[in-house]
Amino acid sequence: MQLIVALLAAAALQAGAIQIVDHDMAVEFEPSTHILKVTDTITIAGDGQSLVAILNKGFSIERIAAGGVELPFRWASEQETGEIVAQLGWPEDALEGNAGLLVVDLPVGVPALPKLTLSYGGEVYDKKMEAAFGRESISAQTTGLIGEEGVYVAPSTYWYLWQPEELVVYKMEVTGPEGWEVMSEGDIIGREEKDGKVVTRFGFDHPFDGIHLIAGHFVIGREQHGNVDILTYFFPGSEELSPRYLAACKRYLEMYEEMLGPYPFGKFAVVENFFASGYGMPSFTLLGSQVIRLPFIVDISLGHEIAHNWWGNSVYVDWRRGNWCEGLTVYVADYHYLEIAETADADEYRRNTLRDYTNYVSHGNDFALRDFHARHSAATRAVGYGKSMMVFHTIRRAIGDEAFFGAIKEFVRRYQWQSATWENLLGVFSEVGGADLGWVAEEYIDRTGAPFIELAGAESETVDPDGSPIRGWRIKFALKQSQPLYGLDVPVHIDIGDEYEVQTVRLEEEQQEFELTVGSHPFGISIDPDCQLFRRLHREEIPPVLSQIFGGADKLIVLSETGDEAKLEGYRQVAAALNRGDKATVKTAAEVSDDELARSTLIIIGGPSENALAERWEEMLPNGSLVNTGGFVLAGEEHASGSLAGVACMRNPLNQELGAVVMAANDAAAINSLGSRLLHYGKYSYLGFKDGRNIVKGIWKVETSPLIQKFEN
Repeated sequence: MQLIVALLAAAALQAGAIQIVDHDMAVEFEPSTHILKVTDTITIAGDGQSLVAILNKGFSIERIAAGGVELPFRWASEQETGEIVAQLGWPEDALEGNAGLLVVDLPVGVPALPKLTLSYGGEVYDKKMEAAFGRESISAQTTGLIGEEGVYVAPSTYWYLWQPEELVVYKMEVTGPEGWEVMSEGDIIGREEKDGKVVTRFGFDHPFDGIHLIAGHFVIGREQHGNVDILTYFFPGSEELSPRYLAACKRYLEMYEEMLGPYPFGKFAVVENFFASGYGMPSFTLLGSQVIRLPFIVDISLGHEIAHNWWGNSVYVDWRRGNWCEGLTVYVADYHYLEIAETADADEYRRNTLRDYTNYVSHGNDFALRDFHARHSAATRAVGYGKSMMVFHTIRRAIGDEAFFGAIKEFVRRYQWQSATWENLLGVFSEVGGADLGWVAEEYIDRTGAPFIELAGAESETVDPDGSPIRGWRIKFALKQSQPLYGLDVPVHIDIGDEYEVQTVRLEEEQQEFELTVGSHPFGISIDPDCQLFRRLHREEIPPVLSQIFGGADKLIVLSETGDEAKLEGYRQVAAALNRGDKATVKTAAEVSDDELARSTLIIIGGPSENALAERWEEMLPNGSLVNTGGFVLAGEEHASGSLAGVACMRNPLNQELGAVVMAANDAAAINSLGSRLLHYGKYSYLGFKDGRNIVKGIWKVETSPLIQKFEN
């Protein structure tokens, strides 16, 4: 049997030279029956005996033909599939879920018959969807669904013949029921209504790395930006949001065309989705119904998805060599918007990025940026988005603003419609910046971890040059860094009274001594207080925040012991929502010892009148804060009326290296407003909710740091 499998695989491997060049698809979907029907005429190129490609093995194949001649085909067995995938060098995860390996035997003389036509179809109705979609994690989503609620068919549905790591040129005619509108990648080149059906045509001259089919009962909004159609496809009842989205899209397109070059498509559409999502595809974004109503989406997330039309959706990622595009998109979108606002918020964004990395990433879950593909947890987000964003900030500090922004525009020009790697990107930065940036790959992309620096003492003294009436001051200090060593341009802020003088020192050794001179009396120094460096923070630099709790090891949930049953059940539900994966221990205050408390990250549910542990540590909440069943006092604001829930973080009183959070509510309705919603607020130290709406949030101020030294003079 093994010999037969090997022979079959060897024969099929002749297909290594047969590639799919393009698709010309006629597609029809039937929401009432969940059925998708496809007739796909593909152009192939190369020599070989068989075409090998991936298709949904749940589909029924009606016919495969070339030049009017039907061709034999078969599904490869599991063992044969493994051998073919390995020998073709495809990724091991190329076939997941319903993916099957289709082998089509070709007639002699394939160059004379370069087109094959496949007719197939089947049910698409994977309804395993969860609504959790937030900052700290993303939900499990459907691989494809056709139903009355909407149509979402993705590359992960394996609904068209596909070869891994190959880009796709396509045109497509989609037929759906009357009243349905369709969206896909590329340009809309035609739409008509006939015989009670809606027919929409898509096409584009450049390749994509995947094709989606989206449909729903949409109301279409439209605006023009030069030759680009700006569109909204919103469900009835959401169309009042359209003007704001259209205007924002126009602003973002203008900004990014100046920064990155011409917008690569003939349209950009904001499409409402029937399940929680925040996806960016070439020429459109797919946002869930709840998501499009969130206040920050238009101001931040929308621009992020538009920027992806340059990064990731027209300059593609070579996934084998690491995903660089998420960090770069964050840098030119989420972070960039704060920079151009010229506020301190950009500094705070970098600071929050380092807090997240320090709180969520440990030796046990760290990985090299080279190995990042997509986020699926807080730790993967902290590396793939946060660390990556800071790498681009590091490059910008090394080569300067003009060279940095010139390089990213040149990168688009050079690699658009191709797959690109970190090496391609660093090559352009090095070329435009006039400096070899190979150290970036060595220190930040291929290496796990982050620098950790320490201030090893500092002192100041006056300097009186002989014969000079000018008096100066000399500052002496030492810096240490942990192994492995990095080359770091460390900002040093010198306190000279009403302002700071900033100087930079180069740290390359495990410990180095430095001397700086200033013309004004120094009162102290701070090392990298604005978090210009990517580094692991000292615990004292991080205020207690929810991300420390969510990312902490050995979580212990201490539940309320008293109260009415409705509230207790609500507290239990909050505990369950925060204990996804059952990784936390759940007990009451009476069941835990101080030893157990001292080695745990603590989630204390219930106020002092309900929970003995909350009562014991009631006065240890920062800044005179109070979280109890009668209301809360946070940031100096007292709230005692309405349906209230309060959340406040602190350091674990028995172990300052670990965090603790106390949460309480005055009724069951307020408790129900918490739960998984807290996962959206990871960067905050305290939260207050009234009648289900967040009314107070903030971060405790850090007063001390091991990287600050005051001078006694």
